[in-house]
Amino acid sequence: MLIAQPRKICGQKPTLVSTNQPDTTPAAKPVVSSTGSGPTHVDLSWAYADNDPSPRFDIYVNGQLWHGQVAGLSQRIVFLTPSTNYSFRVRARDSAGNWSELSDPLAVTTPAANASDSQPPTTPPGFTGGVIDGATEAMVFWGDSVDNVTLPEHIRYYLYVNGQFDGATVDPYPHQFSMYLTLGVVNTIEVYAVDEAGNRSVPATMTIDLR
Repeated sequence: MLIAQPRKICGQKPTLVSTNQPDTTPAAKPVVSSTGSGPTHVDLSWAYADNDPSPRFDIYVNGQLWHGQVAGLSQRIVFLTPSTNYSFRVRARDSAGNWSELSDPLAVTTPAANASDSQPPTTPPGFTGGVIDGATEAMVFWGDSVDNVTLPEHIRYYLYVNGQFDGATVDPYPHQFSMYLTLGVVNTIEVYAVDEAGNRSVPATMTIDLR
């Protein structure tokens, strides 16, 4: 809060002296709930009582920080395991940098995957890409795989470079992933689609020659 106070010095006109009162009030404690879940995801939302222009939120899963400085009042938590107990807590940070207490824990058990689902998703379509920056940074793109049980937004994609796991994503279409390749070899890039029952597709494959 900025407070302007007049001050008169002998022989001079009154001047204004400004004192800056920083905001040190802790942010409001979020109240966490779930709006839905599946075998490999939980949709979280939370209420936040402060009238703050740009709060941010840290999300903890089983005591570990999974998402930091999230804007908004919801987040889908992915890459979970079916039939597993999870505890979720959220901590707020207001625009003045004040943190809240951690929310009370929200316990959620993910449902079991479909036991009769043994069919893998289709191979990721439209797999393209190439070097984008410098000599070794590349990016690849692909479209949505289709599964007989799992909805497209819950299909996970696992990417391998030269046979080594490089990362995974469930980003909505168009799917994309960046990586660093190896100079002097023909690099092989593969992406697999995996449904909520753990069935893995035939990979989409491409090579990038950096010899």
